[in-house]
Amino acid sequence: MYVKFLLYLAPVLIWGLSAAGCSPRRVAPVIAPPPSSAPSHAATPAQPADSWAERTLRDLTLEEKVAQLFTVEAFGRPDRMQGAEYDRLVGLVRNVGVGGIVFFQGEPEAQARLANRLQERASVPLLVSQDMEWGPGMRVSGATTFPRAMALGATRNPGLAYAVGRVTAQEARAMGVHQVYAPVADVNNNAENPVINTRSFGEHPDLVAELTTAMIRGLQDGGVVATVKHFPGHGDTAIDSHDELPLLPFDRERLDKIELVPFRAAVRAGVRSVMTGHLALPRLETEKGVPASLSRTITHDLLRGDLGFEGLIVTDALNMEGVTRRFSTGEIAVRAIEAGADVLLMSENVPKAHQAILEAIGSGRLSVSRIEASVRRILQEKERLRLHENRRVEEEFVSRIIGDVRHTAVSEAVARASLTLLQNDGSLLPLGKKKRRVLSVVLAESDEAGEELHTGLRLLGNLDLSTRRIGRRSGPRDVAAAVEAARRSDAVLVSAFVYGRPGTGRMDLADPQRLLLNRLAERNVPVVLLSFGNPYIIGDVKLPDA
Repeated sequence: MYVKFLLYLAPVLIWGLSAAGCSPRRVAPVIAPPPSSAPSHAATPAQPADSWAERTLRDLTLEEKVAQLFTVEAFGRPDRMQGAEYDRLVGLVRNVGVGGIVFFQGEPEAQARLANRLQERASVPLLVSQDMEWGPGMRVSGATTFPRAMALGATRNPGLAYAVGRVTAQEARAMGVHQVYAPVADVNNNAENPVINTRSFGEHPDLVAELTTAMIRGLQDGGVVATVKHFPGHGDTAIDSHDELPLLPFDRERLDKIELVPFRAAVRAGVRSVMTGHLALPRLETEKGVPASLSRTITHDLLRGDLGFEGLIVTDALNMEGVTRRFSTGEIAVRAIEAGADVLLMSENVPKAHQAILEAIGSGRLSVSRIEASVRRILQEKERLRLHENRRVEEEFVSRIIGDVRHTAVSEAVARASLTLLQNDGSLLPLGKKKRRVLSVVLAESDEAGEELHTGLRLLGNLDLSTRRIGRRSGPRDVAAAVEAARRSDAVLVSAFVYGRPGTGRMDLADPQRLLLNRLAERNVPVVLLSFGNPYIIGDVKLPDA
């Protein structure tokens, strides 16, 4: 049977992703990384007794010290500037005295304004964090968005990774953010991973290590605290820790060869923060069901001891079912501190967790010195960021920095460099080199997906273009109609906008989409598969023999 089935992985503008194991062309770095491989930011040295951090630590009550360990969620939207949710947040900052906030979705000016309001109400400056794995636009509308990490992996260009980190840091600081939860240092060597997937730079430990350290330098040179995650490595799992506890049945020798390679490199590069993951490693932690985030063997002995990390250790969100299914809110908090964590991220009930830690101190389960060790690290980081001198951001400058055209240029440079052609039988590509009847089939749930692509294809002039759309709700008649339209075409372009979405457990094609691809593979018509999301979907297609 004469069939050409091509897989072409490419981003459109800033949304695309590429395969981890390909060899794309290189482009010149937009912003060059530091020439030296030495750490650009070494571990925080011991502070003098009269430093702001030490003076503040001495002045805090025990209750206030414990409160500094907590980071609570906030939304930088105008509608969150008042009402019950705002009052609750202000209460946690002003009355409980939490040490930090983590922003989720929002708008640039509103986030900066809320950050300033909360800073004004905090007796100790807040350490503000945000998840920006693929740029500030991941959380903030109008901010710069970059292709996912796997697209950077396809470029093989540490200069671009550095540039992404530097731009991310600049926009983060403009909106009041000091700590960025990125980069992902997980090695995605499991194609069925539903939670990491394209959030990883790829499946090769050395590549992941190289790009991880480059992005760390960009972030920290730009003035934020970089946070590598999810220690000791979440890449080889087929379970989403948002839903349940993944299990990694590997011994230390295996971890040293794969999972720990990027984390060791990150520590050597001077990363200032590490996030521990909710994943069980029974070959290291013998207590059943205890994740790395609550394990002293992994958090303290492995990360602090063997890897020599001296910076901030942040737990992954403590409201995830990877920890909440087995332990209560208070027990989670106490165990995380026992394990060696400094920052407790998003506890389900801060007052209850706060009280549980105080009770653990009273019973002798936790020591005051253990609490002070973590608070000291937190305060030293705040002092290094000079928050004790100026904790506010200039709101009038936000719009000048967010989404700057120079930042967009970096995003577009990554997109172009990540284009990866895996196969081109018969030199079918480029499609527009001669007149053709082309059927464009978009695999997506969104009605907007593929519209920019179709606009560009129509500009080519040589293509007589017709379109179809297949989603999760498409029926057998929709698939049959697309197959019949393909029969009347000279070529079929299938554009797959399929993404792994943490918390959903989904990262593959829907049944109608998979059926369509397999039906097309059986037809004697050239097919181009263009992936804008998950590069592993090719595994869902039954390719015929050549």
